[in-house]
Amino acid sequence: EAVAQAEEGDLKKTDKDGDENPVELPRDGGEEEEAATDPEPTPAPEPTPTPTPTPEPQPTEEEQEQTTPTTTAAARVDKEEEGAAAASDGTGGVGLGSLLLTPGGPVPLPDPAPDVGGEWRSIGKVAPLRGEDLSLPGALEAAAKKRSFRNEIILFVGNKGGNHLAANQVANLRSVGIEHYLLVTNTPQCCRTLLDGPWGISCGWTSYLLHHPRLETYSIAAEEVATPFRLWWVRFHFLERLVGLGYNPMYIDTDVSFRVNPYPLFKGPFARFNLIGQDESGHINGINIGVIYAQDARPGGGAHWVLNQTVARMMRILEAEPVLTRWDGSVAGGAKETIWDQHIYNDVVESAVFGREMHRRSHQRMVDPRNNAREAWERQRGFPQHDAMNWDLEPVEITPEHLPITPSGHLLDLGPGTHLVKTKPLVCYGRPGDYQAAAGHPEEPPERMMAAPPWLIAGWSGVSGDDTIQGVSGNWNADRPKMAIAHMVGALSKQTTFKALGWWQYGAEVYRDW
Repeated sequence: EAVAQAEEGDLKKTDKDGDENPVELPRDGGEEEEAATDPEPTPAPEPTPTPTPTPEPQPTEEEQEQTTPTTTAAARVDKEEEGAAAASDGTGGVGLGSLLLTPGGPVPLPDPAPDVGGEWRSIGKVAPLRGEDLSLPGALEAAAKKRSFRNEIILFVGNKGGNHLAANQVANLRSVGIEHYLLVTNTPQCCRTLLDGPWGISCGWTSYLLHHPRLETYSIAAEEVATPFRLWWVRFHFLERLVGLGYNPMYIDTDVSFRVNPYPLFKGPFARFNLIGQDESGHINGINIGVIYAQDARPGGGAHWVLNQTVARMMRILEAEPVLTRWDGSVAGGAKETIWDQHIYNDVVESAVFGREMHRRSHQRMVDPRNNAREAWERQRGFPQHDAMNWDLEPVEITPEHLPITPSGHLLDLGPGTHLVKTKPLVCYGRPGDYQAAAGHPEEPPERMMAAPPWLIAGWSGVSGDDTIQGVSGNWNADRPKMAIAHMVGALSKQTTFKALGWWQYGAEVYRDW
């Protein structure tokens, strides 16, 4: 109903008391991915007759207290904060899914069944944020205490044009029992839109690198675009800090969808791997950063070093003197070039595996691509080639107890038994002790990185692994999913694909930047 009203240019927010408050929606921002240039109109649903309600017993005083509507988003946040500490069964306090579906009102945030998520269900067990600048001294520490569950925290970022994507992400996580997320926006106004919306979405914003002059120099200052570099970089900055604070942080893009709660796998057969990423190319320097997870990583250990070194190299490029230039003398900036965080991260991973500093994927972008000059440049610098870039294969044992259950009650479509996964020790370089293959520290072996198998993290197309698990194969709509986490990398119309698969929560549309 809200979508239909928006298309008529008269979107109104209806609270649970039925009061209508006009909301002026910004219209000058971009969209993430394809939504900015090709918004997809959603047809208005045909009216259906309202069934006559069956008389129900009068609720008890306690039940009335839990279901009495509040009239403002701020009041919902206050009530959620009060209930968070007391909640022990995943449904205590007033959850974000308690909104009632009323004619002309917003689509409520769904409440999954009480058993969804199992021991890793965090719904109702975290406290809300109120739009804080998470880059202020002590703010990230305070936010992590509020939003973490059993030392776990899931980070994702958003801008104004992507608020509906962030909202859909919140609904998706909730569908598998997860509420321990930390949503970071680029402006306080963007976060306020999420907080004040019908779902009362908890968030903070970041001033990290805001107004840094070199962002303009490298042509990466724009934020209401599909390549918001400052937000991209803050993910590594916050991941590194959260590991240093002793948490197990995961970063996910907003085109990622959890088909099951993945923690039984992470804490079972994959518990010995400290840094996990999506395998995109099958090679050591071919990790897609749409999903990054660090667990049980020692502050100062290998996984922490990779995240810290990624941030350090970003800043080294951003503040280089003189400014880095390409072969033709132009500034080495722009999206997905020398300064792209995915290239920098993969350079650091390669450096950590081989134990020496390498800048293959980022610095290569400054070399003339014609006449195989980049390949010649690689060989001249002695970068490992071909088979030397393969991962080690290591067995993991999957038991029936490790298989997560979907919200509909089906097991992940994965046979128990022995499976091979790709892994390497993080030897790193430039530091003594446990960085150097644990020489002198046999009790602390090097931490290990794993390139996730496709049945753990799958891509839509163009990624390494079993083709039948890629989304383009047509198998992603199976009710017994073939993968725990799906990433729309390679999909051209991501929101359309989400909707076609039934993975889009249409209540998120009210957050769209029309």
